[in-house]
Amino acid sequence: MSILRNLLLSAFVVLAGLSNAALAETKPKQIGSFNDWSAFVLGEGKSKTCYIVGRPKSSVPKGAKRGDVYILVSHRPAEKVRNEVSINPGYVYKKDGKVDVAIGDAKYEFVVFDKPGYLDSAWAPNPTTDTAVTEAMSKGSQLVVKGVSSHGTQTTDTYSLSGVTAALKAIGDACK
Repeated sequence: MSILRNLLLSAFVVLAGLSNAALAETKPKQIGSFNDWSAFVLGEGKSKTCYIVGRPKSSVPKGAKRGDVYILVSHRPAEKVRNEVSINPGYVYKKDGKVDVAIGDAKYEFVVFDKPGYLDSAWAPNPTTDTAVTEAMSKGSQLVVKGVSSHGTQTTDTYSLSGVTAALKAIGDACK
């Protein structure tokens, strides 16, 4: 679990804009575990970030060389950000590649920012899509992510959405 926490801290350096000094003083606090999702709070007061983490139940191709694979949904009240969805595939995405997300019949295309530090994650293109995705997550049973690595490997990660509604509620309560 400490490896996952370190990865999550690293991810939130980018998301929350924390300096290295602030990072050294701040550790995420788990506020709940909800079936296949966990909820965390990072920081305090106005600079607090709340987020949930889900890990795939299956990944194809099996045995592909990848790092930690997960989805984050975060709230950053100081920045007026809610339900920001990011996908971390455990590799660097292909430049100009697309990342497809499916929840039931709903389909979304996520973007990969072509700048250092951002090619290893995909994001909803705007806050409206973030909200639509999190609403679909709350109603769905699984989420499927398809992407292509910088080496041309096509991947499919399937996430269970069991517990996501309770996890979203927990961070909503923690980051009002």
